[in-house]
Amino acid sequence: MEFEVDGLRVRPAGEDPLDHTSGHHHLIIDGGPIPPGQLVPLDDKHLHLGKGQTMTEYSLILGAVAVVVFVSYEAMGDHIIAKILRVADLIEDAT
Repeated sequence: MEFEVDGLRVRPAGEDPLDHTSGHHHLIIDGGPIPPGQLVPLDDKHLHLGKGQTMTEYSLILGAVAVVVFVSYEAMGDHIIAKILRVADLIEDAT
């Protein structure tokens, strides 16, 4: 999977927590929304791309729902949902 975001800079977590124009991605697998001001949990449903990665490999089962979240304003815990993907859509796009 490749990730991108328009108008913001991707950077490692903690690099500049007060920079409101940058952040990093998370991949949420079959998880619920993250309330504003709450940090993204560290568990098996939340993949942190905290090194500023824009690409990762992850095995998803058919029917899973993946939500890509771009986190900016790290100190404030603000989240911008970039895209919601269904695994069936990903498979159809690849064929």
